[in-house]
Amino acid sequence: MKKTVWEFVTKKPNNPFVPNYRFVLLSGPCFTIGECREIKYYLLEKETELLKKHTHAMEGIGDGNTGLGNDSITSRFPYFSVFDFEHPFVERIRKSVLEYMEDICNITKTNWHSHLYAQSWFNVMRNGQKINFHSHGMNEDILYGFHITIETENTSTIYHNPFDTKQIIEVPNDIGTITLFPNYIPHQTTTYEGNDVRISIAGDLTESSSVPKKDYGIYRALGVL
Repeated sequence: MKKTVWEFVTKKPNNPFVPNYRFVLLSGPCFTIGECREIKYYLLEKETELLKKHTHAMEGIGDGNTGLGNDSITSRFPYFSVFDFEHPFVERIRKSVLEYMEDICNITKTNWHSHLYAQSWFNVMRNGQKINFHSHGMNEDILYGFHITIETENTSTIYHNPFDTKQIIEVPNDIGTITLFPNYIPHQTTTYEGNDVRISIAGDLTESSSVPKKDYGIYRALGVL
């Protein structure tokens, strides 16, 4: 499977006040279907373990406006980091995120280097559930987010142009695929209508100077971009 570039690009402006933007998303392979099958059962065990350990969502944070509710593993994202899990897939994610961020810098002709950090969690959705329209923030430290599909059936993630939210890019949730997207891009998922589970691993990237400013979440070093 090849990497796919998705873009929101401004139309040719008719006056000097029209916003000029280019928002680049990048999708491609991260895991095989066989690897995802193993990761799926590992994460389902982790879901049970973490919900038992952390019995309540963080006050004021909840489920991060995803709509999955305070009983979901998503709502426990401030309490753990996928990068602390003792499983070989963690190193693959680390390397993939750095590789795809380097690709994005090349695509956008951005000469930028920094120590990257990430917080990472996972989502488990069951029949009738979806992630609601939301974004991961808009501030002076905002960077990219990522999403990896581990298990699903006929779902997509829908990204919205921040300047015109009716303009969308719908990315199919192919098992084993990673997508990196600007973290201020509003996004949501289609409803999971299968009888098993939809599992994804997600994360927020930041660079070293902004890590101490975070007031929740567990950030781990990924490496130098």
